[in-house]
Amino acid sequence: MAKFIKWLKNTALKVSDPDHKQRVEQLVEVIEQGLLSQRHHFNLQELKNYYDLPDRDFVASAETVYVKLVEGQWSDEKRTEKQQKTGAWVANVLQIPPARANEINAKFAVSIFQPIFVAALEDHQLTDVEEKKLGEISFSIGLSIAQFTRQYLNQYCEDILRHVFMDSISDGHFSDPKWQQLVILAKKIGFEITELQQVLSAHSRIFLAELFRNYIGDGELTDGEWQQLIAVAAYLGFDVPSLQEMLASDAQQFIEFVLANARADSIISDDEEKTLNWLLVNLGIAPEFCSYVQQELEATKEMQQIHSGNLPLIDRSDCQIELQSGELVHLLKSVIYQRTRLLKDGLVTDSFSGYLYCTDKRLVFDSVEHPKQITLRSVVGHSGTDDVVRLRTRGQPEFAFVFTNDRTVYPIISTAIKMINQTVIRKLEGASTRHISRDVRQRVFQRDGGKCVECGSRVHLEHDHIIPVAKGGSNEEQNIQILCRRCNQSKSDKI
Repeated sequence: MAKFIKWLKNTALKVSDPDHKQRVEQLVEVIEQGLLSQRHHFNLQELKNYYDLPDRDFVASAETVYVKLVEGQWSDEKRTEKQQKTGAWVANVLQIPPARANEINAKFAVSIFQPIFVAALEDHQLTDVEEKKLGEISFSIGLSIAQFTRQYLNQYCEDILRHVFMDSISDGHFSDPKWQQLVILAKKIGFEITELQQVLSAHSRIFLAELFRNYIGDGELTDGEWQQLIAVAAYLGFDVPSLQEMLASDAQQFIEFVLANARADSIISDDEEKTLNWLLVNLGIAPEFCSYVQQELEATKEMQQIHSGNLPLIDRSDCQIELQSGELVHLLKSVIYQRTRLLKDGLVTDSFSGYLYCTDKRLVFDSVEHPKQITLRSVVGHSGTDDVVRLRTRGQPEFAFVFTNDRTVYPIISTAIKMINQTVIRKLEGASTRHISRDVRQRVFQRDGGKCVECGSRVHLEHDHIIPVAKGGSNEEQNIQILCRRCNQSKSDKI
């Protein structure tokens, strides 16, 4: 002790005079010398009493000594139990608060742990050897690997879990073995399954949507594909209602495609109706959209009946015209009759309000202003849309009946004409085939993004010939586009 006191006296002047940094550096030397020479007899308080220096000098010096000690203990990337005890004793002697000592210990432990941990996870798994090495480091500060990573490397661990997940789904598939491997890794680094699912939530949503799009890429969704999607969603923490909500927009667009595809030939088969109903139920489609699909199905089936000759029948008691014996009424509609006449001053269009009847024999326009009657056999040309029917009879100019939007009016009239003539007579727009193959319909729907190319609507979609068939247009992909019913009708009115 006498030698140490003498050494202290020799350095007293040096310690007292310099600025803080110099004082700390020399105090570090004093403390290190004292620990080496006195060991367990070293007393920091005696040193404080001897020097009239600010407390902060002693705090900084003590921490510097402790940091150097801990750094040396970690030089071979491990800190033995004996070294830990030595460190604890030194921290106590140097009056370093336990929380601060732990902070210093953890800083060095993390600096050693992190590069080893990163290298170990390059293959997305921890081997027994790697776990043992990492465990020795984490245990040095009283933590398990899981506790260590969650406390000090939480963000990195979340990132690595996302990376492993993205790598596992890079081939567009996700299976039980892949999920189990991810769960095992997550648990080793401190994440329970629910926490893992939460970490992956955003990426999972994107993947499930992409998987759904892959499944429907061929224009179909099988029960097996849907069940697989449900299973994958369950792994990732989503129940069926959550999955349905997540896919709502894509699912609705897909059903719109299936519906447009089914309506393309104006015939709804039992299988097509069954498929659409299965999709509506399993994909959890909103009630209002379900109602729309059902209405479209019923309307198409009604049109199918009309085109096949099964025309609707109007009760005779609802008719205000005199009917012939056995005459059947198929249509009663409020319309405006329009005729165009060439006068001296040019063309003049007259309009008259009334009710149009279509029977199995004739068309009757019941009007106070200008009643009109023509036999179906006298019609030599006709065309129509959802709000107008144009007709031409022998020796007479074309005239029209205009009405509020109704898809059935023109088909009823045109079918009645065909039936009485027992043949298909020439329509004004020609009689070339309009059939579009299934492959073309699917490619066009995908190309146009499942929406009307004119207004962007995603409902009431139809496959339209850009150049009408009557004007030489083909059924090839480049001549087909997606239009909603309103834009398609508007286009027809302009042609």
